[in-house]
Amino acid sequence: MLLVAVDEGGIVGLLVARPYELGTIESTPTLHVSHLIVEPKLRRRGVGRTLLVAAVHVAEARGYDRILATAGSGSREANRYLARLGFAPLVVARLASTTTLRRSLGLAEPQQHLAVLRRAPLRRRPLSGRSTPPRFIRGA
Repeated sequence: MLLVAVDEGGIVGLLVARPYELGTIESTPTLHVSHLIVEPKLRRRGVGRTLLVAAVHVAEARGYDRILATAGSGSREANRYLARLGFAPLVVARLASTTTLRRSLGLAEPQQHLAVLRRAPLRRRPLSGRSTPPRFIRGA
């Protein structure tokens, strides 16, 4: 769904939303607002609020009890705006490239890693005839 705010000069803001199932055990029908964009020179004039009012009406008409809004973690202004309207933090999602994660986990490059796996078969050592597992002695 796309909601657009216009004035005499054209488009001044937009809101992009879609249905979303929130929850892992029991899902709650939710309207997910993924983008709320207002022309920078027209911010603090009610454009964002008007778009969210329209989103509330749409959510209620479709039977959604919740609205989820996402903003980039670096967008301090957007996060503060949503918090002032009553949106509470839900999750913190973190993103890493596979290259970065591979480096920080100390993994070899993919081709080298596969070669190492092929050359190093898993070998189990026999328990040298023990019938009972070794005991740990305190103080030893």
